[in-house]
Amino acid sequence: MRLINRTKSNEAITSRAELFGTFIEVASEGFFIFDKNLSSIEMNNTALKISGLPHTRTVGSELADLIPNGAKNGRIEEFQKVIRTGEPFRCRDYILHPENGNQLFEIAAFKIGSGLGLIVFEITNRIVEVDPLISLGQGSDVLQSLIHEPCLILDSENRILSANGAFYDHFKLKPQDAYQNLIYELGATAWNEAGMHELLDYKLPKEGRVTDYEIRGYFTGVGENILSLDAQQFYAEMEMRTVTFLLFRDMGESLRSREKLVKMAEIFSEAPDPMIITDMDGNITKLNDKALELYGWTRAELSGKSFKSLLPTHGKDQYDLLLKTVKTAERVEDLETEHWSKRGEVLPISLTVSLLKNSHQTPIGTIAYIKHIASQSQAEKSLKRFRDMILQSNDPVIMMDLNGVITEVNKAVEITYGWSSASIIGKSGTTLVSVEDQKKYLLSFADCVAGKKVQNYDIRRLTKTGDIHNAHISMYLLTNVKNESIGVAVMAKHFSDKEKADRTHEMLLKNILDIRDAVIIEDMEGEITDMNSAAVDIYGWKKSELIGKKRTTIIPVDQQKSANELIQKCKSGENLKNVDATHWSKSGKILPVQVSMFRVFDSDEIPQNMVTISVPLDPAQVTALAPGQTNSDMLFRENIDPIVIEDLSGNVQDMNNAAKKMLGWKGQELKGKPIKNIIPQDQQKQHEKILLLCQNNVPIVKVESKVWSKTGQVYPVTVSLVLLKDAEGHPNAIANIFQNITEWVKLRQQKQELERKLGYH
Repeated sequence: MRLINRTKSNEAITSRAELFGTFIEVASEGFFIFDKNLSSIEMNNTALKISGLPHTRTVGSELADLIPNGAKNGRIEEFQKVIRTGEPFRCRDYILHPENGNQLFEIAAFKIGSGLGLIVFEITNRIVEVDPLISLGQGSDVLQSLIHEPCLILDSENRILSANGAFYDHFKLKPQDAYQNLIYELGATAWNEAGMHELLDYKLPKEGRVTDYEIRGYFTGVGENILSLDAQQFYAEMEMRTVTFLLFRDMGESLRSREKLVKMAEIFSEAPDPMIITDMDGNITKLNDKALELYGWTRAELSGKSFKSLLPTHGKDQYDLLLKTVKTAERVEDLETEHWSKRGEVLPISLTVSLLKNSHQTPIGTIAYIKHIASQSQAEKSLKRFRDMILQSNDPVIMMDLNGVITEVNKAVEITYGWSSASIIGKSGTTLVSVEDQKKYLLSFADCVAGKKVQNYDIRRLTKTGDIHNAHISMYLLTNVKNESIGVAVMAKHFSDKEKADRTHEMLLKNILDIRDAVIIEDMEGEITDMNSAAVDIYGWKKSELIGKKRTTIIPVDQQKSANELIQKCKSGENLKNVDATHWSKSGKILPVQVSMFRVFDSDEIPQNMVTISVPLDPAQVTALAPGQTNSDMLFRENIDPIVIEDLSGNVQDMNNAAKKMLGWKGQELKGKPIKNIIPQDQQKQHEKILLLCQNNVPIVKVESKVWSKTGQVYPVTVSLVLLKDAEGHPNAIANIFQNITEWVKLRQQKQELERKLGYH
């Protein structure tokens, strides 16, 4: 047995550890050690340099703050998995840095004790040797003559040296828009996304050739799309420089076909009615669950069998004719026939069959939409039950046929107008209308039968004793389960209900008058109906002097044409924000102002008033403000609509008080963070699209969307986008103006449900 000198051995171990520590300290790779909570324990000088931290911060710093893209989605989970399982993990990360240049890092993670060890080393400059190219002219000739897909040649700085005609045609560009420009500057779209940088700045210099590299995003000329790129670098010997060949393949059509198939699959599986797909010979290839439920067979029993398996003997020849017709005419609708179930029951069926085609428009089969006609009787019973329920309304309800003859009335009609149901049924609906309004009533009835919306018409109703009742009437076209018109329902509301709505409307206008800026309210004909004290102070007129006058009273003669244009925009539904205008006071003093205009609706969603909020720009007219606050600031802060301002990178810059109240966030909690934090996942794609349109000067006004609050509550809203510009006219931010439409959506849903049950939807 060999004896060991333990003293010398211990000295050797200590010396070896010191040497190893010195090696780690001066190594060009970054070494990090973290505890099980991913807080730093130790790191070498290179690691400090990578992280940008002083020596005093080597202990206790979070991993997410130390390594490139440490907080990236899913990255922390991967490192935690290494600690949990002991399995090593490797990844790459790149950083786009405008000052220090772009960098590519290799990261190796491994378990050390109960914690985590990381080795981070930069591989940016590890460039492979590229193939020679005799001349750039040679490459351009090949490009133009042989390649029929979009193709580019880039220099070593990724500037465009040459492109073929297919490139310009596909992306709707001109040579002067591309030649000698960076590829990243072809548009504010996916040309400048991280994926393009990763390909050209990191993968290609390292590998020399990259094929089938996919980039997804919005591209100049083609919109949202997926491009597959082949890239290869060459060394042009005569020019003594490296050039890059890029070949583009448009994957958008393939993507749309896949998405269409996915959508069709979802519709097929979730359809409320039975659906069956066959091949071109009529053999069943797919059935949805509703078809299995109707016929009683299993999927295995019917798959591969002829569609004729579902038909009685007398229907088999009919199906051959049907299949032949579909192949020619592509669709046969509402064919009434009979099928039978596994239990031997005869099923009365309404059948619609359409031709199925693939993405190349080649017929590949048929799809049958099946409706069990027996269910119509159930639907008719449900409709009758609902009509009976409507007739129990506390408001007068009259049912008429399409000739205007009364067929049913509810108890409220008997009480209100004094007629018994037996004495009024069979009479014309004009019996209940005053002589003066009968023409108006008949025209409204004709509009309803023609499918037009007839709601809240003022009509004078006539009782049996000759008394007049002022009322609002709404007419609804009734249809059966086959969507055939069968009659008209007339509902009446008396002015007592309207008076309640009017009081609510007046209360809303009163609240608007409490705004600190000058407010003038006018009716839809342009006559001033009210104004607040701030307007009295600025314009110098008393209320009694302006109420009843046209709004043009406060506008100089030479400005009235532009003022009328603003009024027309407001009337047409456009909300105007911070528009520069010129007003004048009673004394004739010119007042430069910023005006915001919007409409106010009554309970029936009919515009009744226009509100103008004016903010004076003349310092002599500016009332006391908070230090550092301008009138524009006040209009933004105190605006009744929530407003969130984002920069052109999609990060929140500011939000007003209404936005903070609705969303529950404090300004500092969201500032600098992506606006996607307040937009639900299913709305983010739409937001990206309208953002792109706004950046291209396309007006975005009142688009329905959703936002969610800090607590997770989702608010249905309309969003309008306004492109903000700096003093030199350059775009620098986008204002998102939200309007909470929760109540309106509820009313719309209730109305749609009512219409559906009445049978005219």
